[in-house]
Amino acid sequence: MAVTREPYAITQGELLTAADADIGSAVPTGRRFIPRRIRLFNTDTVDRDVSLWVIPSGQSKGDAYALISAETVVTKQGLIVSLPEGEIWYPGTVLHGSATAASVVNIVVGGILIAGPFS
Repeated sequence: MAVTREPYAITQGELLTAADADIGSAVPTGRRFIPRRIRLFNTDTVDRDVSLWVIPSGQSKGDAYALISAETVVTKQGLIVSLPEGEIWYPGTVLHGSATAASVVNIVVGGILIAGPFS
């Protein structure tokens, strides 16, 4: 069986909540996800802070998994979140986050979904 690659979005324009919560869907079983871009856009009339965590399967939110913490997204503007080079999310990995107000910051997470076999 050959390795396959396809464009994939963990989430496409989901609005963040004010309480920490999972965002979009977890990486599917038997797959790996290479995130290419996380885009945030603040639709509000005031700046909003956003925190995001990338939490591996079976783990809990904590500083070790923080991607950004209280990062300001300026009113009516977007922010592209930089990811470490070679970042790979494994099955069950989930993006978790919040904003300082509900339903005003949207998030898009896109990348490449890879199906094995993996060695």
